[in-house]
Amino acid sequence: MIRAKFRLTEQKNSAGWRDGKAAILASLLFVPVGDDTPENKKFWDATPSGRIEMDVLNPEAIEGFEVMKEYYVDFT
Repeated sequence: MIRAKFRLTEQKNSAGWRDGKAAILASLLFVPVGDDTPENKKFWDATPSGRIEMDVLNPEAIEGFEVMKEYYVDFT
């Protein structure tokens, strides 16, 4: 497993469809963390650039994200 740490920097909501009904579609943009805390510096040294973009329709999942919060991403 490879672990990375990303910060959610942007959330754009637009109209979408879920189960045949109108819904919120949240487009999320994550970038690698890059401040001087010891843990974040370790992640920055391994992953100094990049981005993760994803669109989310699940309302519970959308509520679980917060702009400027940091998230671990595991690649398995």
